[in-house]
Amino acid sequence: MKKIFVFGICLAFLMTGTVFAAQPSEMVFVGFTTATIEIDGFYRGNSLFAMTKLCQAEYENSRMCTSEEVMKTVNIPELPDFIPYPRSTSIIDWGWVQPVITSIYVNEDGEIFYVDISGQSGKHGLNCNNWTVPRSDWGGLAVNVIGNFEAPGCNRVGPVACCAPSR
Repeated sequence: MKKIFVFGICLAFLMTGTVFAAQPSEMVFVGFTTATIEIDGFYRGNSLFAMTKLCQAEYENSRMCTSEEVMKTVNIPELPDFIPYPRSTSIIDWGWVQPVITSIYVNEDGEIFYVDISGQSGKHGLNCNNWTVPRSDWGGLAVNVIGNFEAPGCNRVGPVACCAPSR
């Protein structure tokens, strides 16, 4: 009788489409790398994978965060102090983030701008042309230690914002 009951429960789950499988963990912000990176994917290979490798060297199972993952993080990790304006370029209190583009617009001069889910906008995909071009007049997306998104020049050397599976 017990075997038939267990079989009936299993059959009911199969018929209703209920599947018990491990769900992927949500990625959450775990901190900034202590190591910094110079954007220059064309000549040094310092692009997306290099940024993820920096994260993996410091945080287990991590990678470069997207802006959406940073915004969804509930338990904020211990972070360095915020440096108010005027800010020193020698003190780093921010990290590069992979943008999540929600819209694109063209201004009156015909320049294409990309808008990230955070509301920050900029040219060249907000990712320094896929993290390859170190130009000061192009901006890559970054988040600072108080959660503000900004687009520092792609010629800036900086850490990476890292995300790992939530526990």
